[in-house]
Amino acid sequence: MINLKKILFPTDFSDCAGQAFSYAVDLAKRFEAELHILHAIVNHTYAGYFSPDQEKLYKGLRKNAEHLMEDLVEKYPLDNMKVEKLYFPALSASSMILDYADQYQMNLIVMGTHGRQGLSHLMLGSVAENVIRTANCPVLTIGKVTEQTKDNSDAIIKNILVPIDFSEHSKKSLAYAMELATLYHAKLQLLHIIDTPIYPAFYVVDQLATTSIAVNIKTRVLDNLSTLLKGLGEDKVVSETYAIEGRAAMDIVRFATEHQSDLIVIATHGLTGVERFLLGSVTEKVVRIAKSPVFTVKPYGRQMI
Repeated sequence: MINLKKILFPTDFSDCAGQAFSYAVDLAKRFEAELHILHAIVNHTYAGYFSPDQEKLYKGLRKNAEHLMEDLVEKYPLDNMKVEKLYFPALSASSMILDYADQYQMNLIVMGTHGRQGLSHLMLGSVAENVIRTANCPVLTIGKVTEQTKDNSDAIIKNILVPIDFSEHSKKSLAYAMELATLYHAKLQLLHIIDTPIYPAFYVVDQLATTSIAVNIKTRVLDNLSTLLKGLGEDKVVSETYAIEGRAAMDIVRFATEHQSDLIVIATHGLTGVERFLLGSVTEKVVRIAKSPVFTVKPYGRQMI
């Protein structure tokens, strides 16, 4: 069972952050969780105190942020919810978010990723990227503003996609996805990408033998996916299993688009030390290019299950 008592929602008051807020509000309502709305007032010369000129600038930025905060919360019915509105000066927004999440033991961080288009769409905002990489709790990111939830306080989740590579980390992400599917009465989509080798033209390859091997692999993968579901209680939710050939990150995102996945639940590598700062190429690419919200599960730190 998911234990969600405190949700941190960092905001820069952008449209992308505004859409992410709908998910934060929806989860806070469902779990009767505290919702902490945090705006970091970034001043790159801040050293724990202000000069008179800096104090004047900070007060102006703080006043503007308070107005934007009120405009944000007025769009959503927050009655009977415990909401904290927070404004802090900071050298770095990501450091402030991470420090606050650790100090106050947040169970989940919900935030936007800027949702850029074109070439810049391939680059996460530095704040979101740092938070996803180093947070000690799961992170839900929303990267694309759509009309579906732009002005709606109810996040619509009907299909939840879980990429599975049969590692222990992906099995943990499946446990999260199962709980979320139960909560939202959503369908679970288990997907394994079979990395297809590409042979040079001068290789002599028996096409019939290659096809036979691929069919056998798909059958074994689907059997193993079904076994995973049985271990978690497959009768809890409606589920489907898929095994397709392709390249992991791009085909996960393509699958999500074609099968109308409303949420992708994916695990990081969960390495420690210096390697902890690397999400893993597949997870990082999915977070960057997915149109669907992405729930990133960490194998370390505070867990919701």
